[in-house]
Amino acid sequence: QKLLLALGFDAEISEKTACCGALHQHHGDPQTATSLATHNCAQLDDAAPVISIASGCAAHLQNYDALEINEPSQPFSPRVSEIMAFLAKQDAAPLHFNPCEHPVGVYVPCTQRNALRQPQAIFDVLSWVPGLDVHHINPQGGCCGAAGSYMITQPAFSDRLGDKVAEDIIDSKVRTLVTTNIGCSIQLQARLRKQGVSIEVIHPVTLLWRLLRRQDDRQGG
Repeated sequence: QKLLLALGFDAEISEKTACCGALHQHHGDPQTATSLATHNCAQLDDAAPVISIASGCAAHLQNYDALEINEPSQPFSPRVSEIMAFLAKQDAAPLHFNPCEHPVGVYVPCTQRNALRQPQAIFDVLSWVPGLDVHHINPQGGCCGAAGSYMITQPAFSDRLGDKVAEDIIDSKVRTLVTTNIGCSIQLQARLRKQGVSIEVIHPVTLLWRLLRRQDDRQGG
């Protein structure tokens, strides 16, 4: 929200929306998923864009119009954007960033790459930071093992997948990893801790906000 406000948008966090329903839909509970979708559409029934900070949620929200829900007065799915894809279309000229003192790893979630088909958006937005040393983790596109509820229902195989990605992260020598999906973040934090490594895992927007030069900073030098 703060980064969108800095870009001049009137951004509000909805207090009345519920879970997007993706896990329910994928886990064989379409009735609950549809109920959640109906509720969310009703709460967001206007013409404003809907921004999701999680790629998995964004992918499911963009599929709402395919579900059997009560139609809102405005089409819903076309209004939905994943935040990095939304930011990539904006003019970053009003923003000024401090350099990052260490290399940053980027793990592109499967939903960002295969469902949204917007893998480049993360890199495009991170290019706003001058001189940022970006390492693309696992560019071949292997899953980290989170896979929605897979890390809960199939933990052993999920952990093997996660450990492979964690090894790639460790080998890259980065101190911070950014990823756009909450499941990937939880999974990779857990696998890195299991290997006794302290590497921060955050959303790319969190990194951008940390590095953003505030007005007072710019006036001071």
